[in-house]
Amino acid sequence: MPDSTLLDALLAHPGRSTRALVDLDVLLENAQRLRAHIGESVELMAVVKADGYGHGAVMVSREAVDGGATWLGVATVSEGQELRANGVEAPILVLGPIHPSEVDAAAATRLDVTVGDESMAAALIGRAAERRSLPRLHLKVDTGMHRYGLMPNQVRDVLKRLEAVAPGAVYALCSHFASAHDAGGPTTVEQDRLMWDVVDSARQLRPDLAVHVANSSAAIAGLASGTSIARVGIALYGCGVPREQAAARGIRPTMSIVSRVMRIHELTVGDGVSYGHTYVAPASERVALIPIGYADGYQRTLSNKGWMSLKRCELPVRGRVCMDQTVIGDVRDEARPGDWVGVVGPALGGPTWDELAEFAGTISYELLASVGRRVARLYHRSGRLVAIRDELGRHRVM
Repeated sequence: MPDSTLLDALLAHPGRSTRALVDLDVLLENAQRLRAHIGESVELMAVVKADGYGHGAVMVSREAVDGGATWLGVATVSEGQELRANGVEAPILVLGPIHPSEVDAAAATRLDVTVGDESMAAALIGRAAERRSLPRLHLKVDTGMHRYGLMPNQVRDVLKRLEAVAPGAVYALCSHFASAHDAGGPTTVEQDRLMWDVVDSARQLRPDLAVHVANSSAAIAGLASGTSIARVGIALYGCGVPREQAAARGIRPTMSIVSRVMRIHELTVGDGVSYGHTYVAPASERVALIPIGYADGYQRTLSNKGWMSLKRCELPVRGRVCMDQTVIGDVRDEARPGDWVGVVGPALGGPTWDELAEFAGTISYELLASVGRRVARLYHRSGRLVAIRDELGRHRVM
């Protein structure tokens, strides 16, 4: 949480009232702590897909690399292109499936590519046979997630065929745990066993193959041990980790959303609020209008469920959340238009991302990834504002 002087400066900055405050000191510290936790023998991949989980992929990537990450993970070729266009030079892996038509762009941008189906493998084999350049490849193994990946009995054959036309093009084997939060559970144990059986077989052809399977939960649980890379996403941002584990590792949330009261008025008994009047005042009540809505990532499912912090009081959402506006109630007499509210995150005492996700019936990943582009990101470090990504997506260094 920024100190009061810095917070005043962040709030005084001109522009739209609804804004995100991203603490680069905490982000760097989270990366460093996770780097130390997984051990020096395992590389750290900072997963920065979905615009750095809503934080801004370019700024997050730079901070994560400074904190010890040697890899970056994205979901699409275009996400990797954005990082390269902004001077990010670390190895970047496209974690999701791509179409063969994207291979040229991936190779030109120096992106590693995940291969998880026979059709993509065949396209790459054909390309290599024509002596066309390939990006570096990671073969994904479906050990039980049943989402994307080669079946275990396909991996050795695909690797052998790729080696025949493009020796060394395959860098790693990877997989993904379906229940990494349950490290000792039967699903995780079976996936881990199956993956190492595949690795042992594949390494008979290529002894130098790297291996990565652990996401945030798995890495924290120690399941990255013996692998080459740990892919850490949500934990980097201080969310999605059980509170006791986060406290033990010193992991803290990195982003807050704040906004400002635009109007205060009085409800009388029987007055309804917002679309459909899903909230009807049972007594007289002061309510405040906050210029944030589901187009900003404050989800409609928070209608009559969420709360915001105004003068350190937890004030409930009244009525339906709209596209651009939300109403909160039980507003005290001392509140005035222009007062700032903590929507979510540590600044101004809002609910945590995980708490807000529980109110919304979802997970913090979804809320973070939903923060809209029109919410400016204000980045601060060492007690001062250092950069802004404005509502048009333009970066400005202060």
